[in-house]
Amino acid sequence: MRLLLPLFLSLTACTVDLDNANSVAAVADNAAPLIGVEGRGDFADRSCQIVLRDFGRVGSSTGFAVNGSRWIFEGRVDVQQTALDEGAVPMLLVKAGSEPAWHSINATAHVGLVDGVERFLFSIDDHDVPGPGLSATALSRARVDVIPYLSLRESRLFDHNRIADALATYSMQQATDFAVGEDAATCAAAAGPTLTFAADFTQRASAPVVGGRSVTIDYDLERLPGCRARYAGASAWSVFAVAKFLPMNVVQQVELSDHSVSPSTKKRGVVNAPAGATELEIYFQNNDRTGCNDYDSAYGANYHFAVVDEAPQWLGNVASVTSRAASSRCEGAVAVSGDVGYDSGTRQRAVITDLCFEVYEPGVTDFDNADLWQQLDVQAHHRFDAGAPFVTTWVTFAHRVGNNAQYAVDLRALDPFAWGRCLDGIATTTTSVGGEGRVQATLEIYFTVNGTELRPADHEGYRVVYEDYSNSSHVSCD
Repeated sequence: MRLLLPLFLSLTACTVDLDNANSVAAVADNAAPLIGVEGRGDFADRSCQIVLRDFGRVGSSTGFAVNGSRWIFEGRVDVQQTALDEGAVPMLLVKAGSEPAWHSINATAHVGLVDGVERFLFSIDDHDVPGPGLSATALSRARVDVIPYLSLRESRLFDHNRIADALATYSMQQATDFAVGEDAATCAAAAGPTLTFAADFTQRASAPVVGGRSVTIDYDLERLPGCRARYAGASAWSVFAVAKFLPMNVVQQVELSDHSVSPSTKKRGVVNAPAGATELEIYFQNNDRTGCNDYDSAYGANYHFAVVDEAPQWLGNVASVTSRAASSRCEGAVAVSGDVGYDSGTRQRAVITDLCFEVYEPGVTDFDNADLWQQLDVQAHHRFDAGAPFVTTWVTFAHRVGNNAQYAVDLRALDPFAWGRCLDGIATTTTSVGGEGRVQATLEIYFTVNGTELRPADHEGYRVVYEDYSNSSHVSCD
């Protein structure tokens, strides 16, 4: 992979060793960050290569842990595995108290893989950090500045994923309880899709590939069985996925063979789709120590997947139609302004029973796009009981309306009073209309497109009130 730095800095891979991290650190590791200063190799990371999750004083049974007269501070830093594979070393710059100089420190522990990224712990108990013995005035003036970065030999990549100012750092003061709190929205570990490459040479994506999210590669090693040398009784072969994201030509390589167990087996690989990417091109290589090489590349064409933005530009125009006269999906639909009704007359006579909405994404929905299903992950989430979890289903594309893609949910398919459908687990109420008993069930439903929600402002979901006669024969699941 090439880390997303200005000029796409080229890195040389090496093994990360926490005990000897300084051996690959930049010469000026202790220098203040000078991002954007000409002639300096400092850059700001805004693509989640390295992220400070939190930092603060370590708690104890008596308040906060101390080392001598100073509090012990600890923080969590997440780093993309692809950055470590390039030889990048996570470090932390610290400046505290009256000390004018910055100090660079190594991670104290490597936690391992957490939510798809590698997590490191950093601890500080010196460099003039404050402690409980300071006076009230001294505490009010005390300050600890920190910022994590990736040491890249001749360059440094600083975490600016929630710091706008290129020269700013994270600051812990009395006003912030001497802590940097976690911001869950920053570089949220949103589960990306899984690309499955099966033994029968079929490929499928569980959802669209989204810029800024991870992509899991599930590859059956039986697709590339040719190079299987052994040495000293152990496997001496590997299978790699090589993924290239366009148009920036960011290349990431991950091994898919696991030799830590015997016999060797496959493991899933994870790559990260850069924000702004529009296409993923991927192929696979099998090699061994004898020089054997084999490729799975769709006969040289490679495998291609569209990459979409995190969120579509616009969602809306929620409308409903229950009509005997309509001849196509969503025809004659009117804007939803309250509850949508679905009664026994609708059940018996309506031909079209749709709840519709529209999506706009430039370059995706504004033409007859055969790849729309790959680029927009459109889901409906519904429930009949307000205390129950939502059930998720995919939504069918209906039409293109101008530059928008229109989607439709068939309300008939969700009708709890449909003939032969059991009511167990469906919350119902009874009422009277014109002296006749009625039974009702209220459906809550909302939509997501690439994870972006479309809900009404006043409810958890749009509401569809299904109704039937109380004396109708309703089926039990027993």
